[in-house]
Amino acid sequence: MGEANDHEPETERVLGLGGGVIDENTLERLLQQVVLLARHTVTAADSVSVTLAENGGFRTTNSSAPEALAVDEAQYQQNDGPCVEAVRTGRQVKVAVGTDGDQWPLVRARAREFGITSVLSTPLRRGAGDAIGALNIYSRADGGFGDDAARTAGIIGDHAATLVATAQALIGVANLNEQLRAALASREIIGEAKGIIMERQTCTRDEAFDILRRASQRENRKLRDLAEELVQRVEARQRSQPGT
Repeated sequence: MGEANDHEPETERVLGLGGGVIDENTLERLLQQVVLLARHTVTAADSVSVTLAENGGFRTTNSSAPEALAVDEAQYQQNDGPCVEAVRTGRQVKVAVGTDGDQWPLVRARAREFGITSVLSTPLRRGAGDAIGALNIYSRADGGFGDDAARTAGIIGDHAATLVATAQALIGVANLNEQLRAALASREIIGEAKGIIMERQTCTRDEAFDILRRASQRENRKLRDLAEELVQRVEARQRSQPGT
């Protein structure tokens, strides 16, 4: 844990996460930087992709070439293959797909269509927990990936997993904050509308809310929308009055 933390600032610099607002676009840019970094630093890499596990399935978020996406999708269709196994087991998977084998025959056949001979899939592990995805590296080189390539991919995968998990957590917090802001705004506008009705109808807060609620049901409109329309009409009338 301590070793990974020592490297995080440098990795953030390399991958372009030096600060600022984290959103879905930021995460997409991050994953593209992961793809490019692996493509240019892992020996024998010809194409790279990133798989994320979502809603019980898998999705390629970024890829450096069409063949990487095509082989990824063959694995998703079969619900098996190097990247799927890397996610499920949390272990790096290195396989020579250019040779005949009983394991993943359809995936192997799809890879050979693009001249791919080897696949190296590295799990993106969330701390000591489950893998959230995989870094997939494809090669056309004879001999495929050596130990140095596997180690390099492992380093990139570990740091990328930390950054992706952090980005996803921040996106979740940002979405929650936006929901809370929207809820507070709705509460405020409904409160203003209740005040207007209370003054006009000489009624209690509960009675004013019931008037709004029944109007919402009758017109099949959201209560907040009705409240905002009422407040806007009152504000527009006040602005149009002389001396206001």
